[in-house]
Amino acid sequence: MLFIMFSEYPSKAAIASMLKVSERHLNFLLYGLAREGDQYRLFPIPKRDGGKRMIEAPAPALKKIQRKLSDILYGKVSIKPCAYAFCKGKDKGIKWNADRHKKKKWVINIDLQDFFPSIHFGRVRGLFLSEPFNCTEEAATILAQMTCYNGHLAQGAPSSPIISNLICRRLDNELIDFARENKLTYTRYADDLTFSTNLRDLPADLGSFEDGKLILSEELRHIVEVENGFQINDDKIHYSTRQNRQNVTGLVVNEKVNVTRHYIREIRGMLYAWKTFGKKAAAVEHYRSYRPMEVTNPEERFGRELQGRINFVGYIRGKEDKTYAILCQKLWELEPKAKLKVRYNALSCDVVVFCEGESDSYHLRTALQSFQDKGLFTDLRVVWYQYGKDQHMNNAELKKLMQNRARWKQRDTLELFLYDRDDPSFLDMEGKDGSPISYGRGVYSMLLPTVPHRKSPRVCIEHLYENADLLKKDSKGYRIFLSTEFDPSTAYCAKEDVTTSNRKALRSDYEYIIDDNVFNKYNQNVALAKVTFGKNVFNRVPPFDVMNFSHFALVFEKVRNLILSTKTK
Repeated sequence: MLFIMFSEYPSKAAIASMLKVSERHLNFLLYGLAREGDQYRLFPIPKRDGGKRMIEAPAPALKKIQRKLSDILYGKVSIKPCAYAFCKGKDKGIKWNADRHKKKKWVINIDLQDFFPSIHFGRVRGLFLSEPFNCTEEAATILAQMTCYNGHLAQGAPSSPIISNLICRRLDNELIDFARENKLTYTRYADDLTFSTNLRDLPADLGSFEDGKLILSEELRHIVEVENGFQINDDKIHYSTRQNRQNVTGLVVNEKVNVTRHYIREIRGMLYAWKTFGKKAAAVEHYRSYRPMEVTNPEERFGRELQGRINFVGYIRGKEDKTYAILCQKLWELEPKAKLKVRYNALSCDVVVFCEGESDSYHLRTALQSFQDKGLFTDLRVVWYQYGKDQHMNNAELKKLMQNRARWKQRDTLELFLYDRDDPSFLDMEGKDGSPISYGRGVYSMLLPTVPHRKSPRVCIEHLYENADLLKKDSKGYRIFLSTEFDPSTAYCAKEDVTTSNRKALRSDYEYIIDDNVFNKYNQNVALAKVTFGKNVFNRVPPFDVMNFSHFALVFEKVRNLILSTKTK
């Protein structure tokens, strides 16, 4: 039990043992780093209202033991059901906090001013001295020193969220009783207090209106400010009725929990800027004009922020939401490896294509976009299936996935499994006349087409390029090689003065793609990996920004014919 556990650690040495560090190391973290001024790193982050919040980030070693303490507290202490921030559980978080207040006549939002700074050292120490911890004075002091900075709970330490919720237990208890007596629903999300009700008139015990402004009652203020030591931010007291947009922690709750239209417009603007001006220019402008802040790597942060925003839309609206699916598609067009999960029955498409390898979709996406920019294949609405980071596809794995989909797939979406033609054992993945094969439930298989500029019918996606494009060198001088460039007896390529150790490729009876184990006279591998080649094409990295995709038209014609044939059945 919690009481027994903490009572068994009455001293600094005992606390160090509990956290699995030496007493000497604990002394250094609490006093040595403090003397050197290295305990915390301070930096501002922008707030939703345009202001800035100062973050006090602990040094890595201090952060590690704060996280250990946090894990202990999370595992042993239950949080009040009205608290939704910094809580573990599927029914916690910002969405479920807002959900408690949907479809209400009145919604009242109250903000606690300087939330973390108002939880001072004495309050944290008092927490550990009281039930259910009952720590000794020495132990309580050590725990408070470990989690506070400049005399208050550190805003940025991993231990602060759980401690703030524990500090607020009395506040939550009293406001739960207050809400029950006045037929109100009450929740707290960190420093955001929300009350709602379907009563015709707002209870007088909560507040009254003067010149259209809500004035909180003395009773409510007494609970928050006198009995619990927090300060209400009078500038952030808001009320709304069903006739207005009702917000709870930034989410709309009039009928259902939803993000604001402005939030969606911001995401669309970021996507448009990336597509139109490029990622770097869009990122620089975003952090210069719209979210003024210093960023060391604006491109990387811009990509993460955009992905996070879209994921948030999916979390709030659901993975089957059409708007979320469209945003996912637009980001995938710009960043194929973006980590987004969407239910494919929500996607606006004619077919979902499953490719044999990671690089295949890079080439096919870029080729289709190139055609559509010229007004060709504009009727094709294709979604390229995104594999998980641990899924490594080849023809055999693709076939297993296809068979499972044909057995268990329930939705009506057309799914096409596109196989390379370089493995003779998979040539039965389409009919002898080149037509796709149906496996039921809208699942089809098809091979890449043969192309006139290749002598052999055995081709993979890279063979669809003419050699002028396929054999281009990147900025480091690396490129794709073909087995036919090497003398089969010596494995030497005189044109580039390189050799290969890939004897299997040299024994093949067609132009085998070699993307590894090609060495120059300095024993450096100068082969360009297929995935890197695909990414260069997709990202239009010179000289791969100008490519001839004409032979890819054969693929899209086969896909179009499949779509048309299924629509006429």
